[in-house]
Amino acid sequence: MSNNSYSSFEKEHAQNKETYISLLKDVISKTNNKTIKTEDVLEYLEKATKYFSIAESYSHKILNDKAALKGFAVSSFADDCFAILETYLLHITLLKQLFNS
Repeated sequence: MSNNSYSSFEKEHAQNKETYISLLKDVISKTNNKTIKTEDVLEYLEKATKYFSIAESYSHKILNDKAALKGFAVSSFADDCFAILETYLLHITLLKQLFNS
């Protein structure tokens, strides 16, 4: 894991977030319009899992390679993880709505 690992995290996080948010909006819209299909939910769950697991993945990399902390923007990473957790609350609310209908 190189010293630019935070840049790698930022790039991967941004890509996954963009995909996740787009699908989230689509699923909410289809749910509200009652046009949601099983395939929509499965695709959303796949992308959501990828989005939410990125912070855990990078955390494990850091724990396994302490030298990676040199040059790693720990406070920025913590802020990003917090933002991911905030989004997770919305995700859980949506899942409850999807599976209770």
